[in-house]
Order: sequence, then structure tokens, then C-alpha cells
Amino acid sequence: MARILTNPKALIGLSIVALVLFAALFADVISPYDPLRQSLRARHLPPDTLHWLGTDHVGRDILSRIIHGARISVMVGIGAVGVSAALGMLVGLVAGYYGGVLGAFLMRAADIKLAMPMILFAIAWIAFFGGGLMSVIIVIGLWGWVPYARYARSIVLTLRESLFVEASVALGASSQSILFRHVAPNLVGPLIVIATLQLGEAVLLESALSFLGLGVQAPTPTWGSMVSDGRSYIDTAWWTVTFPGLAITFFVLGASFLGDALRDWLDPRST
Repeated sequence: MARILTNPKALIGLSIVALVLFAALFADVISPYDPLRQSLRARHLPPDTLHWLGTDHVGRDILSRIIHGARISVMVGIGAVGVSAALGMLVGLVAGYYGGVLGAFLMRAADIKLAMPMILFAIAWIAFFGGGLMSVIIVIGLWGWVPYARYARSIVLTLRESLFVEASVALGASSQSILFRHVAPNLVGPLIVIATLQLGEAVLLESALSFLGLGVQAPTPTWGSMVSDGRSYIDTAWWTVTFPGLAITFFVLGASFLGDALRDWLDPRST
């Protein structure tokens, strides 16, 4: 742990992620204004002492909307990563341990999924099941399970030939017991690294869907929808696009830095 705390990239990543988590948890307390309150007389005010990051085209405070948008980003990021990790780990465990036709079928399903464009998948899902926060979480979660499955399968292919698995089989342990009590715990460390790296990707995908109008719907503030709302005014009110875009950039960068640091920390070959 000391290696993480002395790593500048790790400290930057941890600080950014912690700041966004803090904003998400205490948005109602630290937000200076109601993120939904409109005032046409205050529209497109530049950053000043009253509105630190300015206001948008209907007079809403941008800083307050970014703070509340962090709540959506964190919910989508954690929820989608949880769905991806659970599904991918299950597929990887089954494909790696049982192998054969079942394993080949699951891996071919992963290949087919990689060939499908994300936006088309999201459009089809939302058109069939409707939009909303839960729909976005499920879409991104179902999109991101393949890296977990492939990594879990590669580890299980090695572990199923190990002595402790053979001993469990000799003692009469069931396949389910071997998978979830003996094999699965060995996957937690590596999959945490993948989850941390995918946290930023999930937030980026949610922002892209919101930008296209497929994500969480108005008036709920999201970083992607703020960029979409402000793009028409980029020449006259640059702050309406710049600050939400910087929020997305810094969070993705912070999650990437933190994931890299965790990967180095958990790598047994590193010194």
C-alpha cells in the first residue's frame, strides 16, 4: 500500500476519484445552487464570484450541475462495472472450468459481442426496453463483460490443473463448490484492476449516450447532456461546454491512473 501512496500517478488518480465520490455523496450539501433552477435573466453569465463556472442557456449554475452530474456518473460507473464483472466472471469461470462445447460457445458469444457497435446496441436496447438510469447501467454493463470473461477463463484454465483443485475433486467436492469457494477468490485481485480501469470507460460511455440523447433524460443533470446542451453556444459561451468536458476528462484520467497503480501493486512480478 505504501507503494501506491508514494506513486504520484496513484495519488492523482485516487484524489480525483475520491473528489468525485465526495461530490456524488454530498451533492445536496455542497452545491451552491439548485441545479434545476432556471433564470433567463442570468443566462450565459461568464464565470464570476457568484457563479464560479458560469451559467448555461437557461440560467442554471454550471458548477451545481456538474456536482449533481457526478452522482449520475458514479451510479452508472459503479453499477455498470458491477454488472460487467459479475457476468464476465461467471462466463469466464464456466468456460474455463468446463471447457468443451460450452466453453467454445461462450467464447464465440464474446467474439460476436465485440463485433457489435456499442451505439447500435444501446439504441436497440433503449428502443425496446426504454431509457432511464437503470437502462443505461444495464446497457453499459452488458457491453463491458468480455474482458472479465477472457481474463477469468485464462486464469481458470491454469487453476483447474492445480493441486488444490485436484485435491478438492478427490475429496468429493462439487463443481460449484470448487468454482466459487476455491477458484473464484483467486480472480478477485486481477478483476479489481480491470474494474477500476473500466470505471472511467463506463462514465465516458454514459456521457456519450447522454450527449446523443440516449442516456438519463432531462432535467436530470449529466455531464454528457451538459456538453450536448452547450455545443450550440461554444462560440459565445465557451464555459458551458468546457467545464463539463473537463469533468469527464479528469475523472476518466483519474480512474485510469488509479487502475494502473493497482495493477502494479497487485502484480507479483513487480518489486
